Amino acid sequence: MSELRKLLFRNYYKHIRYTSERSGPYSISNITKSSWKRTFHSILSSISEGGQVLDIGCGVGDFLAWIVDNYPINAIGIDESEDNIAVLNKEAPNISAYIGDCLAYLKHSNTLFDCIICRNVLEHIANDDILLELIRTIKMKLISGGVFICEVPNAANLAGNYIRYADLTHCRSFTYSSLYQLLLAGEFDNIAMIQYRPSSLFGYLRVAMEYFLHSILWKLVGLSKEIAFTNTIRIAAYNYQNKKDL
Repeated sequence: MSELRKLLFRNYYKHIRYTSERSGPYSISNITKSSWKRTFHSILSSISEGGQVLDIGCGVGDFLAWIVDNYPINAIGIDESEDNIAVLNKEAPNISAYIGDCLAYLKHSNTLFDCIICRNVLEHIANDDILLELIRTIKMKLISGGVFICEVPNAANLAGNYIRYADLTHCRSFTYSSLYQLLLAGEFDNIAMIQYRPSSLFGYLRVAMEYFLHSILWKLVGLSKEIAFTNTIRIAAYNYQNKKDL
């Protein structure tokens, strides 16, 4: 890893907060929390009480802290950034949090998890072999029926190019098709898109307009098979077959 990337990851929160719309690491609006509830509830509510949930690349842990506040699970977060984990330990001391390499942590862990979360992480991994090994290891570390929640920036969105280059630690972009391709290569065979569910009428109108404009644009350039146009793609991949789409 280059010296620049080491520096950026070590102080990730300090650097990235200047481009964030939030006033602080846990200043999450009720609208965002409500959207999280509507989007992820069907998955998170199915996890057994006391279930093990691991968030790899958890950042400052705001999403993980929200889960702990709303669902009776045991949460663990891991992130390479000392900066991020310092914020998490201060803001959510009830969550077990570790600094380290996510793949190495998974490979050495004796725990099988009910749910492994990986939000806005895969785009930071430059090496194809490491990326594939991470996906395969995630599948091996899930209980039977366990779920992998994955979220990445969407290159099919008009802002995709901006998102790709707005952060120097980003190495790649995904569409729904390429993310699905990666998960299949990683030996997941039951994969479902998680539909983003806004919490307000304005949010639904915005998403509908976004989909309409993007679908027209992609049809005009001859790429009519793309189906996901939100600025991030969310996928649930299960560790067994015949799971209904969400």
